[in-house]
Amino acid sequence: MEAERRDGRLRELWEQVEQAGGEAALWNETTLDIARQLAKGESVIRLKLREGESDTDYARRIRSEQATFATFRILPADEMAFTRGSSKSPYHLSDCLAWPKTAHEEWLDGRDENEPMRTPILPELSAVAHRSAAEPEKVFGAVMQANDGKHLHEALWAYIEWIEQEYFDPHLDRITDNAHTKIRQVKKLMERHDDLPLLKLEFEEVETMFRYWRRRPPRRVRGDATPGPISRKSSQNYIGELKRFFKWLHRSRRFAWRKPQDFDDIDLDVPPDPIGAQKRLVQAEVFTLAELELLNRYATPLERVFLLLGLNCAFGMKEIATLTIGEVFLQQGHSREHCELLAFDSTNQHSFIKRVRRKNSVYGEFILFPQTVEAMRWALARRLRQPNPAPDQPLLLNDRCEAYDKRTKGGNRNQQIPNRLADLIRRIRDDDNKIRSLSFGKLRKTAGDLIRRVSDGEISGVFLCHAQAVKNDGLADVYTNRPFGRVFGEKRSMSLGVSSKVNSPSATSPTFSPKKRNLALDC
Repeated sequence: MEAERRDGRLRELWEQVEQAGGEAALWNETTLDIARQLAKGESVIRLKLREGESDTDYARRIRSEQATFATFRILPADEMAFTRGSSKSPYHLSDCLAWPKTAHEEWLDGRDENEPMRTPILPELSAVAHRSAAEPEKVFGAVMQANDGKHLHEALWAYIEWIEQEYFDPHLDRITDNAHTKIRQVKKLMERHDDLPLLKLEFEEVETMFRYWRRRPPRRVRGDATPGPISRKSSQNYIGELKRFFKWLHRSRRFAWRKPQDFDDIDLDVPPDPIGAQKRLVQAEVFTLAELELLNRYATPLERVFLLLGLNCAFGMKEIATLTIGEVFLQQGHSREHCELLAFDSTNQHSFIKRVRRKNSVYGEFILFPQTVEAMRWALARRLRQPNPAPDQPLLLNDRCEAYDKRTKGGNRNQQIPNRLADLIRRIRDDDNKIRSLSFGKLRKTAGDLIRRVSDGEISGVFLCHAQAVKNDGLADVYTNRPFGRVFGEKRSMSLGVSSKVNSPSATSPTFSPKKRNLALDC
């Protein structure tokens, strides 16, 4: 983790070197010095006084490097020389600024060297000129917070414009779903934070904004209902987006705002939620076997397809909506080399779904239950009656031949798949059956929970296509292959109603009743 942190800082440095140098960007003596200190893990960069360099030139160089590499804390190694150089030319701070020259600067360039300064270049420089020489490292931060007359909400709207450009998918001819989520979060930030001038957005104000979300503010509710705090996960999401906004704002040329000193030291951790954790321990939000039987019994063929994909492959509504025809392999075994790699002997009697999870670009393979195979045959036959049944096209379309992830006219998220489950649960309840009103995503959790019961956390993580299946080893996927063969073995034993981990039932071993071995019936 420390190596990744240092590598990230080095890459950030080179990005700024490229921005400063353009196509002719090269390492120089100073940037190499900074890079070596970053490689050693230094959080504060100290630049030494060069041989033959005057105090004034040394102070100018320090300020210039601070301006060029504003995300790094660059300080003089020889503070006395820097102080002497700063006291001799306090107004040369303007040399660091990249803004176009004003009338005052034109006058400054043409005046006699001994002529006294009548008017500072910027209003903020008058305060800087009288700042104590004992705090030289704070001078540059004050200059960069220039008053450009812009406010926080204006910057947030500009950030939304950047998101719409950065996350535009030309293949979809629209912005991605992730972009919609980010935009919604940014608009929520505007609702909760005052429209302060960027000039006043210093360290204390920035820290206060993060602290607001760390404390999990109350939800906005309608009517007289008592609002509870937002979830811990939501707080973390808003904190993450707020941090990304400030990072973008710091680099944007449209705004003069720069991150304050010690920005990276602001506490971003959201305290644990013991009450929520206790609630989860008391009632695990997964479907029971009895509930799964009810869902299957009352489901229509299309709803059974959704249920089976959720249980067999741990698909959420996004995975179902983006599943393509070419990702379904019915009665197609692996090659001999692939079987050896997976440590699983597959034949043409086996069927699979092989795809990359769009959310995190993690590859996954899923051996299909016999019931799922029949469901896929039904879905393929249905799809052939709809337009453009090509391998790269979605397997499942609605009755209007539209994708299940197509945004609504108002730009909202498509809810057709979860709404089908809600309707199904409502029909079950109308028939005087007891079933909890769980969301569609709980099918994915149910599948992962069943795999973990008969196996372990690593196999469950591989099955769920987590980015890091082995939580304590971030390099496991770099040096080893994911054990899909073990996942296939556990899925087969689930479909047969027995666990491959035990030879005989016991009080502590998870088993499935032979009478209830099928999680879903044929479509």
